[in-house]
Formats: sequence, structure tokens, C-alpha cells
Amino acid sequence: MKTPYPIPHFIEATSITQKKYKLWLDRKALSHALRDSERWNTEITVESYRQAIHEAVVQSCGVDAYTKEPLDWSLIGTYVNEESKLQRIAYRKKFELLPTIDHVNSNDTVASFKVCGLRTNDCKSHLTIRELKRFAKLILENN
Repeated sequence: MKTPYPIPHFIEATSITQKKYKLWLDRKALSHALRDSERWNTEITVESYRQAIHEAVVQSCGVDAYTKEPLDWSLIGTYVNEESKLQRIAYRKKFELLPTIDHVNSNDTVASFKVCGLRTNDCKSHLTIRELKRFAKLILENN
């Protein structure tokens, strides 16, 4: 049986299997759908998020949407929250290029995602790309 979410070619070159990719996709879709359902007080289907996230992954061509750095797809499914709590910043730095899912506009109630590294997602946080650019410009001009 053919999967509706085939592993993208740029991930095939890693140690990630179709099964592991699908598990990661399912977890991301579930966590984002649950959070956004609460945030927007609306019903969101996990399947709609699974489709949107898979599409964002395919469109990424394996690189960070904002920095164009190649992401380390071999890291998906390896981040351990307990280890992160113990090692803190040192642990997170090991995962800077871990692919993460970013809402294009966190205030929008439509599922629209991009893929970026953990470091980028941390920096961007709740900002739109326009707000992030304005902030980065201030940093560059004043340092």
C-alpha cells in the first residue's frame, strides 16, 4: 500500500526511515493541532495539519526556510526533553539544525507552515518575518 506521505528524497539520504518520518509527522501534526485548537478555540483536524506539515517539508527541499541552511533530518525524533532540562543550552546547541515546524503567521487561524531549524524557530518565536527582519536590523545597526 502506498503511503499518502512518502518520505521526501532529501530525507531518504539520511538514516530516517519512512516509518520514523511518519511518526515524526504524526507527532508534529497532533501537537500543533491540539495547541492551535486551544489557542483559537476552534476544532482543527490532525489530518489537515498532517497534510499541511508534509507539504511544508516537501517545499522546504530540506533547508531552513529563512536561512537556507541545510537541516539535519537525521535529528528528527531524537530530541529528549529530559536531557534538554538537564543540559540546557549546551543540549539545545546540538540541535540547532533540527527541523521544526513554524507557523507562517501565529495569529492566523489558517494552517500555514514553513520548516526551519530549532535555532531559527527559537529566534523567530512569535514574530512575523517582517518583525524579525526589523529586529535583526536594529541589532546589526547597534552592535
